[in-house]
Amino acid sequence: MIELREGKRRKSASHLYEICRAHDVRSVLDPFMGLPVHLNYLKRKGIAVHGADPLEWFVRVGEGIVVNDSVILRDFEIGEIVEVTPGRIYPPDRFRAWEGVFFTDEQCRYLSAWHENVKGLRSDGQTGLAILGLWWAFAYWLQKMVCPDDLLDVAPSELAYAYIRKTERWVGDNARHNTIFHGAPLEAMQRVAADAVILTAPELEADDRSDARTWMWEAWWKGNPYQNVAPHIAPAAHAADRADWRAAFAEQLETARKYPLAIVPTSAGEREHVETLLREYRSSIRTREFSPEEIYVIAS
Repeated sequence: MIELREGKRRKSASHLYEICRAHDVRSVLDPFMGLPVHLNYLKRKGIAVHGADPLEWFVRVGEGIVVNDSVILRDFEIGEIVEVTPGRIYPPDRFRAWEGVFFTDEQCRYLSAWHENVKGLRSDGQTGLAILGLWWAFAYWLQKMVCPDDLLDVAPSELAYAYIRKTERWVGDNARHNTIFHGAPLEAMQRVAADAVILTAPELEADDRSDARTWMWEAWWKGNPYQNVAPHIAPAAHAADRADWRAAFAEQLETARKYPLAIVPTSAGEREHVETLLREYRSSIRTREFSPEEIYVIAS
């Protein structure tokens, strides 16, 4: 059975905004951002946002909903993305490895067509919006495979069209300079200045990116169903033991010294370890706890 995991550490955009507002944060960097919907929320609240990630599809989405201020996809452009164009030759076997395991033959053919069609879009903003909408359709299929009776049967092009159409609401201009960077968290922190940085402590176990929806969509974007994302996210996300965890997180904290404020999402199980190490780098430590799975350690 495919694993669709819920993250052990939750990161709420509205709660992050509360913290930023309380500390007069006008610009923020998340150097290991994941899907940057929280940065989009902060952007729409008027904060200058900067994000980075080693996984390329997260970065492409960021170009659509973080950097992009005005570009949307018109109806006919969405149609050109989601439809299998008559007469056009698509690679028939590109995602054949997933057939019968994750998807049907028809779904694999659409995944191949969408991959080709997205490459023809005229801007990074449009590409990011399309990737986000298609990912929602992709996640719908995976969820339906796990719980077939819970979701309706919808034609692939109709499903994808509906989801891409929804991405328009994510586009807006906050009259600030917002950036997205493809690369490692430490490199992003060395390059970007901001009032605050959101730090991600490594996981001692498999992190949220072991969710099939994350690694498979990176593989889809790269056009390779055998793509292995592990080399791109370690050691930022993973630690083999507590000593490795401390060394990897300490490296982040050292690099992040230049930021006036550090915000670390954590959980009840990891809170003590995070606070203990933070005290070696920051003089003031506070916490905001919204639930056992959503705690923020705020250090200045």
